[in-house]
Amino acid sequence: MMNKEKQLKKMVGSVAGASALVSGLLLLINTWLLNNGYPTISNGIIIHILFGITIGGTLGLVQSKKKGLRGFLGGILGGLSFGLLESISVPLGILAFGGFIGLGLASAEEKINKKIAQVLGVTSGTLLAAIIFGTLRNILPGETLFQQTMIHTLWGSIYGASTALGGSLILLAKDKSLLEEYYEDLHKKLDIPYIEYLENSYNEYNKIIHAMVSIPINLQPDKETLINGLEKLVLKIFKLCEHSQNVDKDSEDFNISIMQNRIQELTSKADTSEDEISKKQYLKACKSLTQQLKRFDNIKLNHKRIVSRLTNYLISLENIRLSIIE
Repeated sequence: MMNKEKQLKKMVGSVAGASALVSGLLLLINTWLLNNGYPTISNGIIIHILFGITIGGTLGLVQSKKKGLRGFLGGILGGLSFGLLESISVPLGILAFGGFIGLGLASAEEKINKKIAQVLGVTSGTLLAAIIFGTLRNILPGETLFQQTMIHTLWGSIYGASTALGGSLILLAKDKSLLEEYYEDLHKKLDIPYIEYLENSYNEYNKIIHAMVSIPINLQPDKETLINGLEKLVLKIFKLCEHSQNVDKDSEDFNISIMQNRIQELTSKADTSEDEISKKQYLKACKSLTQQLKRFDNIKLNHKRIVSRLTNYLISLENIRLSIIE
């Protein structure tokens, strides 16, 4: 939890600081250019692109290195869209600004829930910033250069902080554990009785995790060890279920009575055959079929052993949960 809190503070502080700095510097540069008779960069498109690059690039770099360039490109598209749409509809321009930055960052994510969280978070963050600054702008004085610089710096920090806060929604997007992904995959494949063992073991695992909330803080190392051991046990159950069902399906074509009839038939042919070579071939075929029957008996025996092992593992999980509750 602390890692996410630190990451959130880093995101908000970095993006707010960078956007505040750029916003204030742009005003000072424009003022200097104007006072010295040079062309200014007051063009809305250029300013919004620079601002978009600052927010998108910084937010991307803070989240992960691979997002830096994507956030940078998203910022260019967002700033360009804002500059073009501002004269038509400011809210639409703001939506495009946040949306493109969010899409740029989301393109680096693999899971759909994180993509959605990234786009919605960044877009809602920019909208919130516009509402906050729009309210404050009407009550803040802006007569002197210093006041205007402070307003632009505030504008940048609000946009940066709010966008970063919105972008932090991705921290709340839950990552599925290996166990959860394996469970969901097997749940689509397994049949009775294995799906029952799968469901019961996974339910017991979640109950145990829930019961562990009551473990005292001074026993946290033991808690971590217990969770690791618990996950290994449940994964072992999952793998046994998957393996056993695969073996069952591979061997379901074997029919004992048909195989026994074939053995009798081949034995009879061997007994009545007058050709020694043919007789040997029939006897070899009988021997192969007899070996198949023995292997099939071993498969059935292993099946019974696996089911008993699964039952034992499941009861072990129940005992672990009871020992925690006790």
